Amino acid sequence: MEYKVDTIWKDYIAFGTNIAYKCYREREDIVIIYNEEKMTIPWHILKEDRLDIRGKTYEDKKNPSLKYRLCYFKWDPSENYQTILDFEIDED
Repeated sequence: MEYKVDTIWKDYIAFGTNIAYKCYREREDIVIIYNEEKMTIPWHILKEDRLDIRGKTYEDKKNPSLKYRLCYFKWDPSENYQTILDFEIDED
């Protein structure tokens, strides 16, 4: 899945947990696009207990009964994100 962000805040990008969970369920990497740069986050990192989730809860614009929060990742399109994190892949 490709997801375009408009803002980098203190070297971090953010997107909704609803997007992260969807990619995890479908085992699909997410490609974050900012201007002309791209950064890929592998699907197995998007598991709930590995996400950096902060802040308030938002309502989905298309379906207000659905709620989500923002998860944050350090913006570094020059690196393979998988090599930056220290974790083991849990294929469950």
